[in-house]
Amino acid sequence: MDVQQREYDRFGPWVTEISAEDPVPPLFAPHVKDQESALLSLKIPRRIERRDASPGMDLYDYLVSAYEDHLIILKRDGRSVSSRRWEYGEIQIVHFIEDLLDGRLQLVVESHGVDLPFNSVSSEAMKKLLHVIRERFADDTTYATDALVVPEPNPGLSFYFQGRLTEYAAKWPRFRLCATQAEISVGHAENRGLRRFFFRLFRRRLTESLHYSDGRELVVVHHGRRFGYMGRPIYAQHTTYIPVKRMTAVEWVEDPANASLVTLAVATEAARFTVGFAKDNPCISGYSAFLSNALQAGSGS
Repeated sequence: MDVQQREYDRFGPWVTEISAEDPVPPLFAPHVKDQESALLSLKIPRRIERRDASPGMDLYDYLVSAYEDHLIILKRDGRSVSSRRWEYGEIQIVHFIEDLLDGRLQLVVESHGVDLPFNSVSSEAMKKLLHVIRERFADDTTYATDALVVPEPNPGLSFYFQGRLTEYAAKWPRFRLCATQAEISVGHAENRGLRRFFFRLFRRRLTESLHYSDGRELVVVHHGRRFGYMGRPIYAQHTTYIPVKRMTAVEWVEDPANASLVTLAVATEAARFTVGFAKDNPCISGYSAFLSNALQAGSGS
């Protein structure tokens, strides 16, 4: 069968692992070197309907190849191809995002980053890439979690987050639960009358999150936004991964308009990640001490 016809026949919204049956797309082939030594190579399709595709078209936007010590990302730009090569140690933050059918794997490096879009039907393929990155983007230095008191999960966690607690306890035995934050209504605590009325009316609520670490990596499961409104469900599920050694600052910032809230801000050289907490959350004390100790140990290494 003609190569172009076979690629078209197998084309769909899914991310495909490179193999003899699914070779490198022709547009990317001249730019690929040492493909045999890649641990994993994935081709990410264009977001077009199959009825708009045809044999011979360039059907893929990205080719991502993970090697033992670096990552190469080829991107289609019309009929041209751009290439980026990153050592795993250059990656400072990874965001894995799923919002219904819309998925994204975001990599943050020194001066820029990359946003790899995918259909959520391909989550497992992208998680394989995520696993390769996570195994290599943090060094073997660990910062002690022994003194960390594992908190009781906040009452009121949603069914989804309760499920993540159970899943991660089995899936990540080396990780310690550092903190949890359940969803809470915050309108009643606004200090300004007009804002208090507005947020009560629109039922403003602080979103929930889970926080884990194995002393090497900080992992936060969250919704990607601090607040929800009007009781509307938030379908976006984010998981953020930060190598502990890349943290440059940790702050707990009080909300000037709401005495009941604080924001945890974790900075790296190239980015800043934030997530909200209720100020009276009993997890904060132990979590804050762990992050501060890890930051001090990392700056001294």
